[in-house]
Amino acid sequence: MQTDNTIHGILIRNMIRLREAKGWRKSDLARETGIDASHISNLENGKKHIGLELMEKIAEALGVEAYELIREYDPERMGLGDKLELVEQLPEIKRVAIEQMVNAFLREQQSKKL
Repeated sequence: MQTDNTIHGILIRNMIRLREAKGWRKSDLARETGIDASHISNLENGKKHIGLELMEKIAEALGVEAYELIREYDPERMGLGDKLELVEQLPEIKRVAIEQMVNAFLREQQSKKL
């Protein structure tokens, strides 16, 4: 399946990625935005286009700036700071797991210096 690299395709992928990172179902996003759940489904399935007003509502509900919905997401090309911002948006259980791994690596590095 070919990836849709239009702005609309990027927006849809980011919307889904950010929604899932919060552990939300489509109905959760619908409730937070005040947009009907079937409309959210149609947006995510590419059956409807997302206008600027809806984009702003969706971004606000997801806790991101609107431009982040149309920014290409490529973790391989992101700096550590950008990756850490994304980690902050993960559900708590995932953030804690990542923090524990980072702490272990840092303790190991510190013990090598001693």
